[in-house]
Amino acid sequence: MLTPVSDTPVPSARLSSLDVFRGLTIAAMLVVNNPGSWKHVYPPLRHAEWHGCTFTDLVFPFFLFAVGLSMAFSRRLGGGLAQTPGEMARTSLGVLKRAAILVAMGLLLNALSVLLRDPIDFSRLRLPGVLQRIGVCFLLASLVVLYLPRVWQYLLGGFILVGYWFLLSQVPVPGFDDAATRLSPAGNMVAHVDQIVLGPAHMYTALGAAHDPEGLLSTLPALVTTLMGFWTGAWLRTAPRGASTAGVLALAGLVAMAAGWLWSLAGFPLNKNLWTSSYVLFTAGWALLTLAGCWLACQTLGARDGWRWAGRALWPMEVMGLNAILAFVGSGVLVRLMGLIKIDAAAGPVALPRYIFTRLESAGLSPTDASLAYALLTLGLWWLVLWVCYRQRWFWKI
Repeated sequence: MLTPVSDTPVPSARLSSLDVFRGLTIAAMLVVNNPGSWKHVYPPLRHAEWHGCTFTDLVFPFFLFAVGLSMAFSRRLGGGLAQTPGEMARTSLGVLKRAAILVAMGLLLNALSVLLRDPIDFSRLRLPGVLQRIGVCFLLASLVVLYLPRVWQYLLGGFILVGYWFLLSQVPVPGFDDAATRLSPAGNMVAHVDQIVLGPAHMYTALGAAHDPEGLLSTLPALVTTLMGFWTGAWLRTAPRGASTAGVLALAGLVAMAAGWLWSLAGFPLNKNLWTSSYVLFTAGWALLTLAGCWLACQTLGARDGWRWAGRALWPMEVMGLNAILAFVGSGVLVRLMGLIKIDAAAGPVALPRYIFTRLESAGLSPTDASLAYALLTLGLWWLVLWVCYRQRWFWKI
């Protein structure tokens, strides 16, 4: 299971399709996070500058959706209110510990970036991050599923999405009274809250304003993404293994995508930086469709004579999904350290990533193709690392 967020999974309920889903997500992350040159990237492998949703904008919601899926198959979290008060207290403490470790690892990755810069200046240490958001969403989602009945979970999710829409679209930020600026990079409530609490020095500064895609307020709708993964996993625990389950997942995905798209047309655009409510539904829809494909290949066709190749073809992604946290943290550390390695070139010493990129260009690839080739080489490297771990049965769990 996704190691940052799951307890011991229920052995009889283990589903390879969930590992494959996580593996596809971590593979996409490695490709979009490791181009040979950020100046030469195919458009789908870039985040939308502000409004909109590209392939790259699906990766982080898929991570959070997978977190929720893993929670549903956790021995403790999957039970929810069925536990005794003492068991729930122990589970809550375990959840808090795991969340704290995730947040700490995210801060350490950010600190490593500061330590490798010259001069070292911790006054500009970025506080939010991907692991930080995963940790906080895991903590909040775990408390929700432990202490609230399912119907109240649904009501809470709907309240957050509608309330978030109202807050961002109807409540002006001081100095930005025009309604047209309430969803702009400078005039949105998300950036305003982060600037007050975190301070601009500890956030991203882009598009003419300090804002952070993993900030505080936007973590609330990200929580709903996690809960949608949990609700899906809770249903899958008792769902039949046939194609009908894949059909239900696909239908739910299409409905969620349509709802998110229509909401965006109604004035609440798809936006990863703000993690808008329409973005929650739209990206969850894509996650459900992808999971439906994984289910069909692994749980349905993969169990039938003559079709077992369908599940085996996705085995490389299963290998990656079983050690997702190792790939995420390891690749984050490696990309920072590789910049310190200098290689002598005709124009003088260059960092190792730049050297490899130029060598790929000199082999006849266009700059954009060379950049993509570098990302695919990174993916291949990490698959080999995770394959060795898989063969040795080494799985990093938190």
